[in-house]
Formats: sequence, C-alpha cells, structure tokens
Amino acid sequence: MAAEYINLAQAKQVRVLHGTRYHTGRDCDYEQLLCDKVNGNVSIQGHGFFDVNGCILDVKHKVGGSSVPHGRHTAIARAHLWNQLWAAHGRQPSANILLRSHDHYFVYAGGPGWVGIVCPALSYGTSFGIRECEGLVNVGMICIDIDNAGGWKWQPTLAEFKGLEAAVESL
Repeated sequence: MAAEYINLAQAKQVRVLHGTRYHTGRDCDYEQLLCDKVNGNVSIQGHGFFDVNGCILDVKHKVGGSSVPHGRHTAIARAHLWNQLWAAHGRQPSANILLRSHDHYFVYAGGPGWVGIVCPALSYGTSFGIRECEGLVNVGMICIDIDNAGGWKWQPTLAEFKGLEAAVESL
C-alpha cells in the first residue's frame, strides 16, 4: 500500500530509512520489499543526510521517547546537539532539519536555522498501540517545502478521529 502512494507522487528520487526490527520485521527488512515495489531512483539506508538546495536534512527512524508530556522535546533537541557535536568534529554535516519517528507522537523543537521534528505515526488503533502506548498518539504527516535558495517551511497535518473515543462499559 505504501508503494502505491509513493508511486503516485512520481518523485524523481525516493529515499527510504530502515526502521527498528520491532516495527518492520524481526527476520527480514521489510523496507527492502517496499523499495522493490517503488518506481524510479530508490535507495535505502539507516541514517541519511540529504542536501536539498543547500538545506541539510538529517533523517533517522529512531529517537528516544519520554513518558512525560513535558519531556517529549528533549530527545529531538538532544539529537540536534549530537549532530552539532558530530559536525564540529567533521563527521556529519550540520543539519537544518532533523526528522525522527518511532515514538507515535508529534513534537518539535528548534531555534534559529534549525528544527527537529518527531513525525507522527501513520496508523492508529493497532493492538500494539492499544496495549503499549500510554500517552497521546498523533497520526498524520509532515510536509516540508524547500525552495530553490534552500529556505524551508514545514506544516504538520494531523488526523482527527471523531467517534473513536474509548467506550465506557457500565457494570
């Protein structure tokens, strides 16, 4: 299903990032199966750095999470600090945009010249989520527009699930 939507976009280049084994298969990298079904210039990696018109993106699946709402910004801010330390040692490019996933919620942190975004989940109501996720779950996607000069703006689109409130059982 994901390959169908990616192919509809008719992108010139598609970059796929490996997820964690828990999300994408313990015995097989299911992301590779996705790549095999996507048309065009497709590659897959564990941690990607992409230059789009001079705007540098640092993209990786996993980032630490937090069990408290006020701590959810910490992990993505820490990822930015690590990127800056790696860049100071000449081992990574200094990123303008950091993208991470894994945590089933949407949050962001930033400052002049950078933003770090923990992307929302793409599904809701799975047995894993119902059994494992304690905090609020956000479902949606992030659209990032990078202009020809490397300037960027971004916008989240989050799904609303009216009618999926928890049922109260009268005993």
